[in-house]
Amino acid sequence: MEYIYCLDTNFFIELWNKHYSPEMFIDFWDKLIDIAKDKKCYIPIQVYEEIIQIDDNVEKYIKRNKDFFVCSYTEEIESNLSSLYQDEYTYNLIDNKKLKNYADIFVLAYAKHYNSIVVTFDGKLINCCKNHNIEYIYPYDFIKKNNFKFIVQN
Repeated sequence: MEYIYCLDTNFFIELWNKHYSPEMFIDFWDKLIDIAKDKKCYIPIQVYEEIIQIDDNVEKYIKRNKDFFVCSYTEEIESNLSSLYQDEYTYNLIDNKKLKNYADIFVLAYAKHYNSIVVTFDGKLINCCKNHNIEYIYPYDFIKKNNFKFIVQN
């Protein structure tokens, strides 16, 4: 099965910390692992590294499930990366002073290589997707398309 969705760092940070805390929505995070096991979604290794640097809560989850989520870096992705660096707007996604958002350009390169859909809340990344004809969706659309269901238990 081919990869369909490339998940951005903010997918994990925002959903874990603001919308679907694992204390209340553990089934959400279990379902996400199942989708990753089926190779329907993935993260670039750079997203993995960025998550580990910026969020201790998500770090444990992502480390525990690294083998299911992380997609390898290839020469083809390197080639896509080189062409993306040529675009000034895309290059400016990266905040070099704070080393913030450095994974975003890799999200684009992987998505181009696998012809996958970027899943993100990030407006700048969405604009870059538009500029490079890369399909994108918001996390809530990803949740709908993958039939996440929440059952209230007493």
